[in-house]
Amino acid sequence: MLVLKLNETTPARRRVPIHLVDATDGISPELGEAAGQPQLSKNGATAGNTSATLVSVGNGLYYVELTQPELDTPGFGVIRYKSVETAEAQVVFQVAAFDPYDATGFGLSRLDAAVSSRSSHSETDVKTQVVEALVTDTYAEPTVVPVATASLKDKIGWLAALARNKIIGEGSQQRLRNDADALDIATAQTSDAGGQSIRDKWL
Repeated sequence: MLVLKLNETTPARRRVPIHLVDATDGISPELGEAAGQPQLSKNGATAGNTSATLVSVGNGLYYVELTQPELDTPGFGVIRYKSVETAEAQVVFQVAAFDPYDATGFGLSRLDAAVSSRSSHSETDVKTQVVEALVTDTYAEPTVVPVATASLKDKIGWLAALARNKIIGEGSQQRLRNDADALDIATAQTSDAGGQSIRDKWL
């Protein structure tokens, strides 16, 4: 579908092509319709005569060059033409609030030339935040066993607790204590079978 810019200022970019054929056989190109009067409907409104008339390109192809005010309504437009000699012809086009001729950014006001400028954080800022997350920020020790799909933060916290906290073995059970040695973080069942010492999952 032909796309025209809303309120296009360049005349040549306001041209809508239309191919006309003979009313009798519906196939043969109609050659004598230069200066014929097409009609325009804007986004479903009642059709009215266009400001300009048809210009012949040749071999049944014509165009009408719309005016800027005729492209002031976003949505679909329809150019219609019918004469005694020609069959009914209609061309549907779209009026859009972007510029299809702008290869850089479609003329959209919220697009920058450089994508990097859309971010308010520089590369240095990002590096600083990463260092703060790894070196400066602190995280509470886990109170439960992290699930298999837990975050990296929770998994590292669990490994730290497992490495530094007290583990109490009682009969067929081990208990992982918290840093204050006041509560159990988790328990695991232990057993001996076939010469192997087995510790089940921490729960």
